[in-house]
Amino acid sequence: MFSKNLVLGMTIMTALILVGSIVILTLQQQAYALRGRALAQLRTMIGTTSHFVKDVSKLFIPPHPIAPFVTLTNQFEKNVIKAVYAGDTPPNPNIPNLVQKYRNDVINLHLPDSVVRLLETYKLDVLNIFTPVT
Repeated sequence: MFSKNLVLGMTIMTALILVGSIVILTLQQQAYALRGRALAQLRTMIGTTSHFVKDVSKLFIPPHPIAPFVTLTNQFEKNVIKAVYAGDTPPNPNIPNLVQKYRNDVINLHLPDSVVRLLETYKLDVLNIFTPVT
């Protein structure tokens, strides 16, 4: 009788350890996939930002200094990277707020209308990267 209970207890323990191991492994794989997707999103955003900045820099005409624009853009990228690494994906609830704040900050620089048009396209591109339509 004692050995039957011992065998049953050991079997239950083994089953719990096995199930726990499978759950932990599954969670680790999901976390890795999320990091992989997040990294891909960030790479895409950085490439998109690079093209955007290059296009905007062609449109800058004195007396509009480009330095405040570049500073805002760098800060925006840093904020998005922080949000992604904080685990706010997918879909990231903070990204639209960051994009809207960046848009407003750039518009407050009172740049030429052609820059604002590029900004609207860039805004949509970034939102599509982090909150794709399914």
